[in-house]
Amino acid sequence: MNSMNRGAALLISILVLGTLFLSFAVVGVQGSIRESGSLVTLANKKRADSLARACMEVALFKTASSESYTGNESVSVGSAPCTIRPLLHPGSNWIIETEATFSNQVSRLRATLSNRAPANLVSLEAVATF
Repeated sequence: MNSMNRGAALLISILVLGTLFLSFAVVGVQGSIRESGSLVTLANKKRADSLARACMEVALFKTASSESYTGNESVSVGSAPCTIRPLLHPGSNWIIETEATFSNQVSRLRATLSNRAPANLVSLEAVATF
């Protein structure tokens, strides 16, 4: 009987350890999946940021090239669309705002110019809302 008790105890120990190791493996896989989703979101946000910056370059070029340019248009950068909002002229500065979305990640930029042509950039900032 003594050897049967040891065999049963060994079997129970193996089952408990196996369950623990399986639990650790499941938790690790779930963490990896969550991390992978975060990395995809971060990559999409960077893509939206790049698109908004490229849109800003288009807006700066058009603003400096034509006195009649007022913004308020959608443009394509590569195959991706972005928006140039209407140019603002509060006081002596000009403000250009662009917005781009990539896979539900939104990026908005605001540039302040002290001079329109030639364009003299005073500040460029990412903003949450316009």
